[in-house]
Amino acid sequence: MSRKTALVTYGKFIIPTWGHDKLVQKMCLEAHGRSMYCFATTTSSWKEKHLARAYPSLNFHLTTLNLFEIAQILYAQGYSDLVLYVGSDRVDWENKLKQYNWRKTLVQNDVSYCFHSINVKCVGDRENSISSTQMREFVQNQKFFEFRKNLSYHLRQKDEYVQDIWDDVFSHLVTCHKLTN
Repeated sequence: MSRKTALVTYGKFIIPTWGHDKLVQKMCLEAHGRSMYCFATTTSSWKEKHLARAYPSLNFHLTTLNLFEIAQILYAQGYSDLVLYVGSDRVDWENKLKQYNWRKTLVQNDVSYCFHSINVKCVGDRENSISSTQMREFVQNQKFFEFRKNLSYHLRQKDEYVQDIWDDVFSHLVTCHKLTN
């Protein structure tokens, strides 16, 4: 039986930044024809639009599933190996995923996933990156230039994309009462 590898990234991707660009670029460079999956947790209704603009060549899957459930699905689809691309703050996910590899689930008394290998590739130091929290702070403090320069490359190239995501973040902050209109 031939082995089949799934390359995966998983996260919130609330506001696509240049840090996310590094993650996606590394995965794409190492794909060499292997299947790539980008999973974004569903936290906002406007996320899909911005991800499609930021990464037009990739298909992001919006999901409510956790990483273990995604691993189960990929294993059920016939993948024998899993490579997860993360920032430095998520490297510990390798141990967590391996902890449940070859284990039986309590509910179905079935093995949840049995990958031959599970590897996590760190694409960069979170300390030198930008967070969605910092991006929201730029909006709160009306620092449009700082917000723009930290967006994903494809987003910051078009004024309409920058304004659209700025407006969405601003509206979200108003709705959450973190900012007054």
